Amino acid sequence: MSGATRRAELEDCDHRSGLGLTSLVLRGIIDHPMESSGHLTTPDRSARELIDAVREFLASPRQAVLALLGRDGSPRQVVINFLLGDDQILLNGRADRDWVRNVRRDPRASFALYDVEHYLRWVGFRGTAEVSSEGAEALEEAMRMASHYAEDPAQHEGQTRVGFRFVPHSRFEGPG
Repeated sequence: MSGATRRAELEDCDHRSGLGLTSLVLRGIIDHPMESSGHLTTPDRSARELIDAVREFLASPRQAVLALLGRDGSPRQVVINFLLGDDQILLNGRADRDWVRNVRRDPRASFALYDVEHYLRWVGFRGTAEVSSEGAEALEEAMRMASHYAEDPAQHEGQTRVGFRFVPHSRFEGPG
C-alpha cells in the first residue's frame, strides 16, 4: 500500500470514528502510520536492542513528549524530562499530577522526542510504564534528573514524587 493510500485510509478512519489519530493508535484500533513506511523497528526486539540503536540520541539532555490515555479514554500528552537506563527509560513526576495518575491507571504509553537542530530527526517508542520508585527514592531520582538537565535539584525538595520505568515494545523514527 502506498503512503498516500495509507494516509487516506487513516484519515477516513479518523473521520468516521470521530476519534483523533493519536487516540486510534493508543487504543490499538490502528497501527502507527509510520509502520507502513518501514520506519518502525519490529516489536520482537528486546527493550535494550530498541534503545541501543538510538542510545546516543537519547543520552543527551532533551525533553520528550509522553502520550497516554486520560481517565475518559482520550489521549493526553505531557512534556517531560527522563533518564536513560540500560533497557528502560526512567520518568519521574509529582504524585499529584494527572499524568502520574493516568499512568498508574493504564500503563500503555508512547514516548517521543526530536532533535531541536534537525526537527525531522525524531524517535518514538510505544511501551508500558510501571511504578519503579516512590517516596525518598523517587525524590532522589528527580534530583538526579534535575542535575542531568542542568536544573537546580533543590526545586524538588519536599515534593512527593513517583518514578516510572518505561519499557519500550516498539520503536519508530523519522527519516531526518
